[in-house]
Amino acid sequence: MLAADTHLATQTDREENDLFHNIRSACESGWDFSSRWFADGEHLGTIQLLKYCQMILIRLLYHLEITPAQASTLAGRSTDAIQSGPSC
Repeated sequence: MLAADTHLATQTDREENDLFHNIRSACESGWDFSSRWFADGEHLGTIQLLKYCQMILIRLLYHLEITPAQASTLAGRSTDAIQSGPSC
C-alpha cells in the first residue's frame, strides 16, 4: 500500500476497506481514473467505482454486440446485420 493511499484514508470519513476496494477495482479495470467515478466529481476519496461497474459493463457488452451489426451494414450485408444485432 502506498503512503499516499494511507494518507487519503485519513482524509475521508469512509471505511478504509471500502475506499481501498474501490481504488483497487479502478486499478484492475485497466481504465484511466475518471472523475465520473467520484461522488463529488473532484476527489479520489469519494471514489465509487463499484457503484458504477455494472452499468459500465452493460454499456460495454452492448457496444460489443452492436459493433458487428454496424460492420455488416457498412459492408453491404444487411442480412448479417439483422442476425448479429442486439439481442435486447
